[in-house]
Amino acid sequence: MTAQAQIEVKNDTQEMLNFFGIGENFAFRTFADQKGVNVKSLTQSMAGTFKKCFKALESLNKQGAGIFFTVNATDGKGQKAENIQRIRALFVDFDTSRQERVKDLLLLDLPPNLIVETSKDKHHAYWVLNPDFGEIALDQFSILQKRLINYFADDGADKSIHDLPRIMRVAGFKHQKSEPFTSRIVHIHEKYEQYAVNDVLNFVESLPQVEDKKKPTAKQSTLNNVLSAENTQSTDNTAESITHSINFNQSKLLSRGRWHEILAKLGYSVPTNPQAHGACPACGGEDRFRFDNQSGDGTFICSQGGQGEIAGDGYALLEHAGKTPSEALQLVNGVLNSWGLISFYDATAQKQAHAWGEPQPLHIANRYVEGEYPIHAFPDVIAKAIKKSAYFHNVPLAVAAQTYLGEQAYIAQRHIKAPSDKSEKGQPCSLFMLTIFPSGEGKDVCKNDASKISGEIESENMQRFYADHKSWSKKKSDERGDAPVNPMSRFKKTTTQGIIRVMAGGAGNSYIWSTGEGGYLFSGYSLKSDTVGDSISALNDLVDTGKGNALLRSAEDSHYFENKHFSLDIAVQDVVARPALNNSLLREQGFLARVLFAAPTPLQHRQVTLEQQMIKPYDDEDLKAYWKFCEKMLTTPYFGNKLFIGDDGRVIIEKCQDAEMLHIQYQNHIGKEAGKGGKYEIIRAYALRTNQLVLRVAAILAYCSEVDYIDARIMQNAIDLCKYSLDEWLRYYGKMEKSDSELMLDWLKKQDSSKLLKSAISTTVYPKHLRSKNSRDAALNHLIDAEHIHIEQIGKKEYVVLNPLFSKLGQKG
Repeated sequence: MTAQAQIEVKNDTQEMLNFFGIGENFAFRTFADQKGVNVKSLTQSMAGTFKKCFKALESLNKQGAGIFFTVNATDGKGQKAENIQRIRALFVDFDTSRQERVKDLLLLDLPPNLIVETSKDKHHAYWVLNPDFGEIALDQFSILQKRLINYFADDGADKSIHDLPRIMRVAGFKHQKSEPFTSRIVHIHEKYEQYAVNDVLNFVESLPQVEDKKKPTAKQSTLNNVLSAENTQSTDNTAESITHSINFNQSKLLSRGRWHEILAKLGYSVPTNPQAHGACPACGGEDRFRFDNQSGDGTFICSQGGQGEIAGDGYALLEHAGKTPSEALQLVNGVLNSWGLISFYDATAQKQAHAWGEPQPLHIANRYVEGEYPIHAFPDVIAKAIKKSAYFHNVPLAVAAQTYLGEQAYIAQRHIKAPSDKSEKGQPCSLFMLTIFPSGEGKDVCKNDASKISGEIESENMQRFYADHKSWSKKKSDERGDAPVNPMSRFKKTTTQGIIRVMAGGAGNSYIWSTGEGGYLFSGYSLKSDTVGDSISALNDLVDTGKGNALLRSAEDSHYFENKHFSLDIAVQDVVARPALNNSLLREQGFLARVLFAAPTPLQHRQVTLEQQMIKPYDDEDLKAYWKFCEKMLTTPYFGNKLFIGDDGRVIIEKCQDAEMLHIQYQNHIGKEAGKGGKYEIIRAYALRTNQLVLRVAAILAYCSEVDYIDARIMQNAIDLCKYSLDEWLRYYGKMEKSDSELMLDWLKKQDSSKLLKSAISTTVYPKHLRSKNSRDAALNHLIDAEHIHIEQIGKKEYVVLNPLFSKLGQKG
């Protein structure tokens, strides 16, 4: 990124156009805003600078013209695709009104650097590019635009704006389609920064590729209804009046070879000649329907209903006639019942197919209190610095300690590996620190204290890189040579794919995502997308193995890398993190199980005195000693005398026999407490994960203590830190509102049927965040594991069946 020179602006028009390029020529278009107004004088094209064209544009706007400009740079000779010379920006036109849109856009990993409100709560969002940092090829523009637009399709993005000469409304002029509204800038980058092309490409390529949503056929539209697959039973006690229910597979077998008779019984006449074309009994078409009845399954082909070719079996034909899948099954079963082909035993065998286990608890009782943070676990030089940061910024020890431990992981992981009970090659000592704490309460300044030295080194490296890159980009292509290598190793605002891209091409072997604004990870569009599972898996792999895949624009531009270790140190507000920490997907995929967690209670306000005000952290001797220690570990690290060097050049820190015995005791303790009725039963995955996590923490503590191996004292300290984290999870979840799985179960209990079409849940479940496929399936999988529901297959459809203990029927019984 780079900043343009800030200038004094007269209005939003000048500010907007200056942001695209001070003094540049623009191609403008004007025409009547209101429909039905045919004033030829309002339809004009002009090109030139803002200063040259402003008076004419202002006059036309007063007469009722809308003022537009071609976003991409033209040759000044026309406004067609062949006149486009350079891509100035990628952009999205949000054509629906939504008040919260700007806030959500600014939570993106790469937010728009310009947002214009064109009418009430409707917006144009731009990612404006810096021409000094590369260009987007003209033939790639439409591809990138479509991917960006499709990502925001559910937020009212206009899907048509992907042509090169696309015009957009200019801020500062009145939009007069209905009630006049002066288009205005609602966000512009505070430093007037335009984006480097690579930053924008990284962002767009990290977005999921959303398929275009086609208009559903009559058959497809039936899948959106919530249906009961149960047939109703007559209250008459005579055997002849009872209607027995069988599943789709049983029904299909009984129906085979009987479809002419079944359809006739239901009032549908079909041809008897499998080669003949005739009228469709479902959609009313006259001559493009064929009933070939292959294998006696009632198969057909219809291509005249205005929905494209539709084909399927006899059940699909009933759906083509407007029946739902459940209704089609019920109709066929009714005919089979009337012929005496379904017995009581068929229905009974189906209903006894699933044996329910004992339902497991979904929530933790709120009986845990906040424990004392084990500050004794750290080496003296670090412990003193933690205490001083906590004191100066009036935060609990846990807030400061979490970020200090994350910083030490970042420093240590470039030089050492932790021991592993699963591999003689050891394991990365990378950590995932997560701290829940209010905004503005001191977590960011603690991070500044902890990472002061590595941050300064990073800043110097990046300044040199940007200078070298700018110099390199100005050279002629045949004089450039290899591009400078990006030395970035610390991330704050980013995406998973952005991290992988930098790591793949970077020169370093140690990276960290460290931010006090955890909304970049837990909120915004990114975690709402259906690719969240892929992002979680990628982050898990980075933390676990130091390996990653960069699947970029083409096979030639893709990379695999290893031996690049990665940690996370995330601090976030409770209101932002709570939905994510309640998300069954994040819990099931082990993402949260890898976390060292703290959610301490904020301290009471401390009365500020003049004496205290005069004390500055940067003058404190304990902090100075810590910074000197960090500088030494970053430049001349301690490697010890009797350590094993791995094949990647990192030292593997081993554990002594006493430490081994402590580790065995800890594993047995965790195994017992994670079992049924144990303290950690409800967070079993989290607890079991600490059996290996404790070795990572111990390796870091040994490295920071500048000793050759993990002794019993260090192992116990690592155990204390892991047990603190587990207890914090229990305390936090005990205070939480209901999890996604609990909310899903509550909703299922309220339904009139104990069997619901799984795909239909996505259109009706409440709260609405459970309607995304990932959130829905994660919650359902948790309920399956806990014996609250099971999934029943009926043909190609999946139905959610509620444990009779929780259904309305079961509750009444």
